[in-house]
Amino acid sequence: MEELFNLTYKDEVEILKDEDDFEALGDEKYLNHPDMEARLYWAFCRPNGSCEAQIKDIDPLVSIMAFNHSKLNALKRFTLLHKEVIENPNLRVKIKNRTRMLFRSLVDDDFHELNKVLDIVPVFLEVAVDQLKNGRKWNDIFADEIEATIFMQKAEKFIDDSFKEAL
Repeated sequence: MEELFNLTYKDEVEILKDEDDFEALGDEKYLNHPDMEARLYWAFCRPNGSCEAQIKDIDPLVSIMAFNHSKLNALKRFTLLHKEVIENPNLRVKIKNRTRMLFRSLVDDDFHELNKVLDIVPVFLEVAVDQLKNGRKWNDIFADEIEATIFMQKAEKFIDDSFKEAL
């Protein structure tokens, strides 16, 4: 039965795709739709990536889909993410790949946004450390010394030779 509903929403969205204001029409129809399946499908299909309203949806699964398909920066995404996703390891695993990619980008930057994100979601500290060790690329952006020190204090229990070498 669920497949029929999904197919209906898929067909509806396909019809909207021919419209010039496809995204606006979809937002109007699906952002506050009473059926979670419709909001979930729209979070997947929205042309310019999921928006803030979708990430902060009342349903954790819609929030997950929107988090994974958004073009917003990491800090904004984690700020809006449904609290149940952060607290529940069974839900958290559904954002694992996107989270890893976001933290890879964060540790490759100057550590300002990284520390702000970790203040919101400290449960991802181990992911940040893993990306520092295994995902960091050499680039022209130097870490802010104060922010790097703050990160080191947060990650104190993970500091080893590979951590020092990566930093």
